[in-house]
Amino acid sequence: MFRGEKLVSDLKTIGQVFKIPPPSEHIHIIVELPATTDVKLSYTPRLGGIGGTMILATEGERVGTYEGINLNSPDICHREQTIQKLVEKISKVGFLLVRSPPMSGKTSLGQLLEQHLVKDPNIRVIRISLLWMGIPSGTWTFEEEFERLMSITWKKFQDECGHIRTIFIVDEVQMLYVPQGEHETASRHKGNVFWETVKRCQQISNLSIVAFAAYGYKGAWDLSSATYTIDVSPFMILPENTWSIEDVRFTEEEYKDYFLRFCSTHLKNMDDEDDINYLQEYGFRGFAHIKNLTPEEEVLCDRVFRGPINIRQSYSKSGKVKRLVRTNLLSEQDGKLDFASPYLRALYLQRRWGSTIRPIIPPQDFKSFLRGTFTNMNAEAIRNSYCVGTDGRLLERAWQMEFYRAATQVLPADIFISPDVGTYWGSSGYMDFFVGDGRSWAIELLRDGEKASDHKSRINNIYKPIRKISKEWAIIDIRHPGLPNNNPEYSADHHWINVYCQEGWKSVIIEDKDEKVEVKLMGEYL
Repeated sequence: MFRGEKLVSDLKTIGQVFKIPPPSEHIHIIVELPATTDVKLSYTPRLGGIGGTMILATEGERVGTYEGINLNSPDICHREQTIQKLVEKISKVGFLLVRSPPMSGKTSLGQLLEQHLVKDPNIRVIRISLLWMGIPSGTWTFEEEFERLMSITWKKFQDECGHIRTIFIVDEVQMLYVPQGEHETASRHKGNVFWETVKRCQQISNLSIVAFAAYGYKGAWDLSSATYTIDVSPFMILPENTWSIEDVRFTEEEYKDYFLRFCSTHLKNMDDEDDINYLQEYGFRGFAHIKNLTPEEEVLCDRVFRGPINIRQSYSKSGKVKRLVRTNLLSEQDGKLDFASPYLRALYLQRRWGSTIRPIIPPQDFKSFLRGTFTNMNAEAIRNSYCVGTDGRLLERAWQMEFYRAATQVLPADIFISPDVGTYWGSSGYMDFFVGDGRSWAIELLRDGEKASDHKSRINNIYKPIRKISKEWAIIDIRHPGLPNNNPEYSADHHWINVYCQEGWKSVIIEDKDEKVEVKLMGEYL
């Protein structure tokens, strides 16, 4: 068209139309129509919206959205291994129900499956989310909303499958579940027409359905109803027609791919030191909602932590379950209220009562054990301790307590450090620490060089029974920041170690007969 006039199809005559070249500020578009324009398909093809529907929108781009991913993002892992396994499974069984907890990657997996399948021109791929049809508590019906999304009826869509191989991807299918114990005709939103098709599609070779569902209808989205019934799939689905979170989760290769893509896209842009320090803070890690629980919610979570509880016993008018489920801390699974994932259970334990992650690999030797212990010391705890003498300096007891706490984080769970040892071996004195399990390491602490000669003499006197069974031992003199070494004669002793605390307690310099190294105190970050 030019100014509303149709150009002749013979391209040689265009020069006759444009006697004078069009102005440069105009947009010049020449469209060559295909040779055949009157071909009519015997089925409804993919439409122009998301998933092949009529919805003109984008997915995965809104801040805070849980729905989907932006497939054009450079850090997207296309999960070829899982998608290929999923395609093979669909071809084999005809219908597949993928069940996993909320926010475990079901929607994004559906998007990636669609992206993979649409490359085949011999397959019609349609993907819808039941969330596009309406809110869970609404009065809409599946057939009405399907027709709105696709501009054809559900029956016509099925009939068209006789003309084109079709794969139908349905997300949030738990919205069509039925109350437990009810007939499938009681399916919510009159979804029984969908479930009837599911039964048939296992015999109809030209239609395959992949349905994604969160654990439990109400557990995933809706707690507004006063009913105590649990929604379930309307008929028994065989194990061969189901996938669980074990099938959905990343393979090792996919995780590596995603991790490297994410780091190369985002972490390389982190130049602000404050941002980097924030990522190192302990408080950054974890589930934000856990630290904002009400006392009533804490009581409920404590009950669930001790073991899943019957959902009939957990509902209350306060709405405590509602918020915990909608924030995906808890979810309904097979009629029980439980944590949405093992990770969240462990995280709740850590945030609620605290926990210590013990290493699996023990220290290589005595020296690495001592350095690791100081690395695990908490500078904040030391700096804010009230365990000080009249001179304002930390008492020896403060160092003993912190040394013991830090040492337990260096040693695996099956290797023990004992405080105040001696009587067991017939000693009349008590040495500060002893590490057993065949290592036989003995440690004596003092602070700021006080009574250094007394500590040293004990080794050959009252500590002699301990020294005899020790493979390695050391006397460690820990000094307040700025305090010089007033016992230089001991520095040449192989068993004497000087530890100089630096300004602000951020690090210490560990000096023995052979070398001097600086170690940062990282206990508040580990």
